[in-house]
Amino acid sequence: MRALEPIDAYPTHRIAGFPVRAGRSLPFGATRVPGGVNFSVYSNHATSMSLVLYKAGAAEPMAELPFPEAFRIGGVHSMTVFDLDLEEIEYGYRADGPREPHRGHRFDPTQVLADPYARMSTGIGPYRHRSRVALDDFDWEGDRSPRLPHEDLVIYELHVRGFTMHPSSGVSAPGTYAGLVEKIPYLRELGVNCVELMPVFEFDESDNIFTGVASVLVAVGGRLPRRVREPLLDLCAPLAVLTVAAIWLGVSSAGFALLDATPLREAEWASHGLLLAAVTAYLLRFLHAYGRRERLVARLAASVCNPRDADALLAAYLRTGSRDHLDGLFAEWTGWMTEVESTHIAHPTLTFRRPAGDLDWLKAAVIVLDVAALTEALAPSWAPAHTRALLDTGTRCMQRLAAELCIRLPTVPVSLQGREESNFSDTLRVAHDAGLPAERDAQAAWVVFQHRRTGYAPHAYAIEARLHYELD
Repeated sequence: MRALEPIDAYPTHRIAGFPVRAGRSLPFGATRVPGGVNFSVYSNHATSMSLVLYKAGAAEPMAELPFPEAFRIGGVHSMTVFDLDLEEIEYGYRADGPREPHRGHRFDPTQVLADPYARMSTGIGPYRHRSRVALDDFDWEGDRSPRLPHEDLVIYELHVRGFTMHPSSGVSAPGTYAGLVEKIPYLRELGVNCVELMPVFEFDESDNIFTGVASVLVAVGGRLPRRVREPLLDLCAPLAVLTVAAIWLGVSSAGFALLDATPLREAEWASHGLLLAAVTAYLLRFLHAYGRRERLVARLAASVCNPRDADALLAAYLRTGSRDHLDGLFAEWTGWMTEVESTHIAHPTLTFRRPAGDLDWLKAAVIVLDVAALTEALAPSWAPAHTRALLDTGTRCMQRLAAELCIRLPTVPVSLQGREESNFSDTLRVAHDAGLPAERDAQAAWVVFQHRRTGYAPHAYAIEARLHYELD
């Protein structure tokens, strides 16, 4: 006898074109159920709640589904939505309710909120606060826990990004889970049999006072005459740090003033000393990271000055060295991209620090990424091992740094920034004359090159424009 399907596997309503039914209150978040997804979110003071659905990466919602009052139990709004393509869907919530900051209520129905119970986030690009439905369909291929007794564990606690982000780690995918996997033999040599990862969760890395202050200084500086603008923009990053330090000092002094005539007032100078030490340490790390960023750019500036020089740089490496020589360049810049991404997000004012030379770090990144993109487009099987790692890391770096500055760019089919005067047929001729194998015809190579370039070049040039690198 055929088993009957559960009664809650059938829709009872239709909202915004989607078949739905009242959902289950628990568990919170988005959970796969037969035929659909159960969405459940708690907000005791919301007067209305809507599920906002997007196609992955789209700027505008594809549908908004208000939760009917009948789908609410207490403060829990739950609804099962059927016929969703989980691979292509992102979602969030739009909540309305009282706007009473003095009581902790700041409802704003113009904003789409991330699911506080989401197990998966988009995490990159301008729409980073959107949530995804976790599929839980990873094939573990029979892998399982070794079930070692607790008394036999040798535990190594580490930070996923920090453990391999430096070039000295020698991995092909620095700062990632894949990079951590490459270090397992090293950990086993140390006698480690258990790795404990520091908390892994999504957070808004751009939500900080440093970026806010620096953005204001850049916006003001961009409207000033050149003789005033350039000194201000050159000092933008340190001024932002010192401004934040002054704000903290003022708030701290005001707090201790409220403790007048109490023993705690005596701790004021100790507090100021700790603040000074923290700012000094921050500035030292800032200057060290800035120096590392500019040193590699200065070396590249000895032979190139703008993105159209990528063709000549690729030809020079092909004529004067082997594929391993080119792979060394790609490996070095993969480490540089990883470090720039991590340091500029950890210390946001680094993004606002002006370049030390004529070739700025953003153009330098585009030049090297263009070399890698040309190599992959023209000779994919010949391309050195670090080609894809460099392109993936550089694209992620440019997109994340643009998102930190709230730069949102539409998807474009072609990117010519910096290469307006370059003819792709000339690029092919230069590369082939230098010895690069011709594995794709010109049209196919152009499509691949643009597919790669549109992921990083528009973001790099948008950051340049935001930071006023190109103003006369």
